[in-house]
Amino acid sequence: MDLILIGKTAEQICDGDMLVIMGVVKSVLTIIQIAVPILLIIMGSLDLMKAVMAGKEDEIKKAQGTFVKRAIAAVIVFFIPLIVSLVIGLLPAGKTNHGVELNYKACWDADEEKICEADGGNWSNKTCNYPDED
Repeated sequence: MDLILIGKTAEQICDGDMLVIMGVVKSVLTIIQIAVPILLIIMGSLDLMKAVMAGKEDEIKKAQGTFVKRAIAAVIVFFIPLIVSLVIGLLPAGKTNHGVELNYKACWDADEEKICEADGGNWSNKTCNYPDED
């Protein structure tokens, strides 16, 4: 990785592809943070409903256990972006072997406008617009 960073400053690293990659990762994590817990809770509720409709005590207990496990998994998945943010925040800012300064936390915390501009778009009205290619 150091070969890619030779001759670049911290701003150049955070303005280019690294910023776009971090933006994509943040977007994917946001989708996961919302969709997965909802799906897990719906699936657990359906399992519990089926067991209650069947009326068998052992199936109800089994479905309750499954529902609790899925609810715990949903809570864990919901906090994944926070955990990733904390881990990136713990990465040391410093220099590579070639003297290039790195600060991943600054890239991770970059706003949408900066990410849009790094990806070649124009930011206006809280929307990233890309120029038409003729």
